[in-house]
Amino acid sequence: MAHYRLALHPAVVKEVTPLPPKQFKQVMAKVLSLLRDPCPQDAKRLRGFKKIWRTDQGEYRIAYTIDESEALVT
Repeated sequence: MAHYRLALHPAVVKEVTPLPPKQFKQVMAKVLSLLRDPCPQDAKRLRGFKKIWRTDQGEYRIAYTIDESEALVT
């Protein structure tokens, strides 16, 4: 499986940065795991949005898109 690149929106950085260190590491580990497998077993399409996926890490929901042609997760 191809590795993907990651593009984080500035709003994501603003939301994730103030998290406590443990939660920050968990969320970022989940985000980085999407680079190896952008469609993990727990990922679902966001209802009402064909191109947006979601996955959970603890109490945090991670929403993202996959651009297969560019091998990019945003």
